[in-house]
Amino acid sequence: MIQKKQIKKLKHKFNNRTLAQHYPQFRKYIQISNKGETIIDYKNQNALNELNKSIMDYYFGIREFTVPLTQMIPALGCRLNYIEWVKEQVDKSKFPIIKIYDVGTGFSGVLIFLAYRLYGWKGIGVDTSEQAINHAQSIAQLNHIECEFKVGDLFQFLQDGMVTVCNPPFYDDQEEREYNRIIQNQETFVEGGEVSFVKKMIQNSNKNCIYTTMLGRKSSLNSFQDINEKTELHQGNNIRFALSWNQQQEQQQLQNK
Repeated sequence: MIQKKQIKKLKHKFNNRTLAQHYPQFRKYIQISNKGETIIDYKNQNALNELNKSIMDYYFGIREFTVPLTQMIPALGCRLNYIEWVKEQVDKSKFPIIKIYDVGTGFSGVLIFLAYRLYGWKGIGVDTSEQAINHAQSIAQLNHIECEFKVGDLFQFLQDGMVTVCNPPFYDDQEEREYNRIIQNQETFVEGGEVSFVKKMIQNSNKNCIYTTMLGRKSSLNSFQDINEKTELHQGNNIRFALSWNQQQEQQQLQNK
């Protein structure tokens, strides 16, 4: 169960009206309500891409942050809230972080970029897709971000002293048939869904690291009751969840179940 003190609300708020004033390509996707509030169609992939591109440029100085429309376009508020929480876990543990390690970084590499801009953390983003890695690497190079993007098995390059971040695939095979077909492959779909994916992370928790991951469903927490460090991430009406564990405290008892 998530305690009230474990609920984390996003500190940063993005001003869509300000963004629309500075970025004409984003402005055309904005409508103003009778109350003067900005309205965005969050089901429109082009609108989301322009929103993210504007946010990353205006607030974080990262240019040309785009994702192919056939891929998952990340919700930046959720990722930012998660990275802030990861920083809290690192500070609390006094862990001597070397780098962050993004498990399944995808086309956006957004967790790597946010961590670098916010805290100066260098990172390694790993994915099995060469296309995804090439795309994320191109954004990093354009913006002179000190990080590495590598193709390989997801834990192939993990070393002692790193902190993992992860936004696991949300959907399982059965749900894939019912989901919007414009979104493709491993960024959103995996057999067994996010619970299966995170259990594999736990089975690979064999380094002296802080391991963290996001979760999309509250019901998934039932599979990880032995993990003490967990939180709800609140971004307006959007809620996600996050877990943190380490090799010594968690792995053995979880693998014995």
